[in-house]
Amino acid sequence: KNQMLSHISKRPNHTPFDENQSSAQQHFSMEAKKEARDELTSILKGLNEADRSLIIDKFFLGKNYQEMSEKRSLTEANTRQRVARVLKKIRAGMG
Repeated sequence: KNQMLSHISKRPNHTPFDENQSSAQQHFSMEAKKEARDELTSILKGLNEADRSLIIDKFFLGKNYQEMSEKRSLTEANTRQRVARVLKKIRAGMG
């Protein structure tokens, strides 16, 4: 259930060093990434289990639509449509 949240929380919170950026720019970049990650985590927590499962399978576990469809006994077209609808919800929540 919380695979997505575990995956996000285990990812390191750093930005690769870019010698062309000042330390203030690098700090801002890290802060912006942390805020975006926190916002996404919050939005994902608000999704129902079926929607969250689609996003985890597609974007965090790298499953293709065929695998996702078979797991859910759906057509690939239906699975694609469901993923598109969930992404629309996520984008609306981040706006």
